Amino acid sequence: MILEGKWKKEEMIEPSVTKDINCCRIGFLIKLITLPLNVVPVIGTIIYAFINAPFDAWDVMDMYFDAISMDNKAQKNELAGDNPHFWKGIYSNKPYNGFGFAACLLETIPIFGPTIFSLGNACGAALWACEMEKRGGPFTLRESSKRHPLV
Repeated sequence: MILEGKWKKEEMIEPSVTKDINCCRIGFLIKLITLPLNVVPVIGTIIYAFINAPFDAWDVMDMYFDAISMDNKAQKNELAGDNPHFWKGIYSNKPYNGFGFAACLLETIPIFGPTIFSLGNACGAALWACEMEKRGGPFTLRESSKRHPLV
């Protein structure tokens, strides 16, 4: 996906396993802690998906963030939105929560979830990244370029 030359292949950074582990460590710990919620038939799964929604959205959008050289702090700002407190902000960012909730809920479906819907979620993330690029990139980067036009 290269729109109007915004992505230059030679400038793209290689994905780092260490960065991904550090980036998703919080999400992994929360998934591990909330895993017992899946024992409760319907409500538990919905609560599990809601709690893990922003972290699933962050996980599937991470490759896009890497492609545009977005550092970890900028990614957290993108997830938290206008809220200066990360933990309060991640649950108030409706686009990421909506996408992450649907992604997490679909992936909890036995057999089909991890096999079919994980691919669908990756495709959805790619389409969402295309839409972001059409609008000028992630909101955090657009706002920072307005405040600091020389950067």
